[in-house]
Amino acid sequence: MTTHDWRKLRQLSAPQWRCLLWAMCMLPVVDGVLRLRGFAAAQRWADVPLGTAGVGTDVCQQAAMWGRMINIAAARGPYRTSCLRRSLVLLRYMRQRGVDGALKIGAPTAAAACSVFEAHAWVEVDNLAINEAPDITSRFVAFNLPASD
Repeated sequence: MTTHDWRKLRQLSAPQWRCLLWAMCMLPVVDGVLRLRGFAAAQRWADVPLGTAGVGTDVCQQAAMWGRMINIAAARGPYRTSCLRRSLVLLRYMRQRGVDGALKIGAPTAAAACSVFEAHAWVEVDNLAINEAPDITSRFVAFNLPASD
């Protein structure tokens, strides 16, 4: 990590630190679930009952902050990981705090199609991408995922 990274980390609030550290612990867990038990088990792992901790009136803004912290944990933490793992961790974190989201997995649109198979995962709240750029839905078309058991 660079000095600039450390300065930015020092500016994080306590809730941001909690999310960041939680994500650093959970990213390897969800990776193990995916590798050992498969996607359906990982989807069930993320799909915990909705918690009751209120997040205030701007749910999307709060969820976006959580998404940023989890993306930082995945990019800068000791355990680098994929968009699917980040999204599953974010979905679980949100649900534990009473925020319902939807896991989306998609393939590139015809305009963005490439010569090799590519897929991407993200989380949406109220049809807004939380842990990705807002234009993600113009670059990827989401599959219809089966509901977790």
